[in-house]
Amino acid sequence: MSKPLYYSDGSDEICQELDYWQDYINNEEIDSLELIEMEEDKDNQVRWCSFYADFLENGDECGKHCPSYIPQNGVNGKCKYKHYTLKETKNKIIITREDN
Repeated sequence: MSKPLYYSDGSDEICQELDYWQDYINNEEIDSLELIEMEEDKDNQVRWCSFYADFLENGDECGKHCPSYIPQNGVNGKCKYKHYTLKETKNKIIITREDN
């Protein structure tokens, strides 16, 4: 995960980068928004497949079962579509609308 992802209560569990949320409050004319920083949950027994937009149980071997398997390095290893799920951290921030 390169940039931190943030979640807002009441956002239908959408996790996005900070720029997304800043654009959101500017476009919706919301004065401020509290965001919760998310992190990868490496202990969870469930992974997210971004190709099929579905959850996988840990241990599912993408390369043996999935015709869309593409390893990250092009040879072998972890499928580029298989990701850790996310969990909330204790880090919260409040962003405010930018006035133009």
